Amino acid sequence: MTTVNSHYVPVFLLKNWVVKTDKSKQDNLISMSWHKDANRIVVNHSKGPKGYCTVEEYLLPRESPFPEDMIETQLFTPIDTKASISLKEMESQKTTKREYRTNIINLKKLDQISKQNFIVFILSLMSRAPHVMSRTISDKDETNRRLDGNREMLEYFAKENIKLSPSEWVRSIGLTLEKMSLFLSYSHVQNKQSRISLLNKDWNIIDIEEEYGSFILSDTPIFTNSQILDRNSILYLPITPQKVLIIANNLEKTDFYSKSPQQKVKMINKTSALISMRYIFTIDKNYKNWLGKYLKDSIGFPKNVKMKN
Repeated sequence: MTTVNSHYVPVFLLKNWVVKTDKSKQDNLISMSWHKDANRIVVNHSKGPKGYCTVEEYLLPRESPFPEDMIETQLFTPIDTKASISLKEMESQKTTKREYRTNIINLKKLDQISKQNFIVFILSLMSRAPHVMSRTISDKDETNRRLDGNREMLEYFAKENIKLSPSEWVRSIGLTLEKMSLFLSYSHVQNKQSRISLLNKDWNIIDIEEEYGSFILSDTPIFTNSQILDRNSILYLPITPQKVLIIANNLEKTDFYSKSPQQKVKMINKTSALISMRYIFTIDKNYKNWLGKYLKDSIGFPKNVKMKN
């Protein structure tokens, strides 16, 4: 079984942390993780971005009528492709102002379609995270209820004269409830309230100069201070080693805004390490020592999700 098309962090985002070396024929990512969960000794890894952040749970059974890698290739890849274009547009925006030795790029001029495409990506990135998936696949009763109460499915079954309930039909085509729950988690991407909440907030990119350090990317890339629907919620997403996207109601009123560049880097990196499940990605090997103490306290990888790397 291959996991090449079962990424929970898309390759286009991982590529921004690629470190180019003369010795290697391919562009590699430097990652840090613990050697094993029971004894969290931090070790370095170096391989191409396609080799990271894949899980077996995203692959459907070979005996099902659907392609094995359908969840990534048919559900998430179209979202990621549009988001990668939006990200390039964001990065091309000019600096709006400079405060606290930090370049600030306000994305007010970014067109609405680009924003909407990136919002869908944000919601998909949050819904496909293994720790979210872990909760989804473990609640079979909830999956049953949602399947058998789905109005669209019930109407379709009645039209096609299918005598089985939706949950019975899922089993009849070779899908387990755990696999079907992944499709249900995908429905979070369509949440209208979350989309509107993110669209109506202020979007900014904080651009840190290299002399002050660099941002890491964890395998849980997005973090927030509260629920997205909260008026005062703040969403953080490192998009390159020098840039982090911040979506907030008012950036200038956040504690983050007035921090020094070094403090901004430390805050993002410390939080990213603590919420990581297995990997963090960095362009600076010297981060190993101080990141180690945070990785030891990170949330870890869910035990009911199989990681392949």
